[in-house]
Formats: sequence, C-alpha cells, structure tokens
Amino acid sequence: MRLNFIIALILSIVVASFAIVNSKVVAINLLFTTVSVSQALVIFISVSVGAIIALLFGLVKEFKIKRELKEKKKEVKKLKEEKQDLKEELEHEGNEDILENKQNNEEPNKVIKANDENKTGGLE
Repeated sequence: MRLNFIIALILSIVVASFAIVNSKVVAINLLFTTVSVSQALVIFISVSVGAIIALLFGLVKEFKIKRELKEKKKEVKKLKEEKQDLKEELEHEGNEDILENKQNNEEPNKVIKANDENKTGGLE
C-alpha cells in the first residue's frame, strides 16, 4: 500500500511540474463553442478524470474479488460441514462394525459351548 502511495505522489509531482511549465492559455473547442483556459488547468482536469476512471475500474475489480471470496468462504464452510458429517458417519459405522464383529465372535463361542454341553450331557 505504501508503494502505491509513493508512486502516486511521484506521478502527482511530475504532472504538477509539467502543468506549471505549460501554463499558457489555450483554446479548447467544445462541439459548439470555443473556450480559452490555462493549459495547466486542462492537464489537471485530464489527469483527475483519468484517475477517477482508474479508481472506478479498481473498485469494480475489488468488488468482484470480494464477492468471489465470500462465495469461496461459503463453499469451504459447506465442505467442512460435509467433512464433519462424513467423519461422524464413518465413526458411527465403525462402531457398528465393532459391535457386529463382537457379536460374530461371541456366537461361535455359544455354538462351541452348546456342542460341549451336548457332549457332556449338560453336566458341568
């Protein structure tokens, strides 16, 4: 930001110096009439109009960038929420798988116990 300010200041000094050196009165033709004004005034007005146009283009570009940034932030937030939901779903499924594996591991033990009871006649 400071660099931009310094460059603008230097350009302003150059334009002011140029305008002062060229301070003759000139005739300007405006469609239906002719106006006599200082050449310095014409230079200052021209530079000012140019600066305003550049400023407007810069503001439009900045507005577009801010709008795009806002959209990207919304997208990131949505993706983070989706990621969290998927993590929770994965953890939930993981817990179900663990319970299912636990039940599968207990069932063979029940079958073995039942077979042992049948062989021993339930006498233990």
